[in-house]
Amino acid sequence: MNLWDWVWIGLGVVVGVLAVVPGGRQPAQGSAKPTALGWSVLGFGLITALLSALATWGQGGSEQLPRIFAGGVATLIAGIGAIVKRERHWPTWAGLAIGVCSAAFWGLFLVAFILKPQG
Repeated sequence: MNLWDWVWIGLGVVVGVLAVVPGGRQPAQGSAKPTALGWSVLGFGLITALLSALATWGQGGSEQLPRIFAGGVATLIAGIGAIVKRERHWPTWAGLAIGVCSAAFWGLFLVAFILKPQG
């Protein structure tokens, strides 16, 4: 991984934190509506899944990995922040499931590539 890959992942951390800090108001107990934080988790998850699908179908391939991991990190940080702030509506859970599964899928490929004996 080069410097730009780490920049992408760092950007994912920053975006995830920025989504949690101002966007995470405490919803009223039993609130029926998701907050902006819950919707941002869903958005991050869908972006991560889109990038993962593009990489799977040949649009960028391994060059997309840092962006996929950045999306996964942003999804994970915003999702954990949403759960801590009691935002437990369907967009939060769906975004977490979609984004983290997409990033984990490619993470397993990366681990297998690293551990695979060359030769």
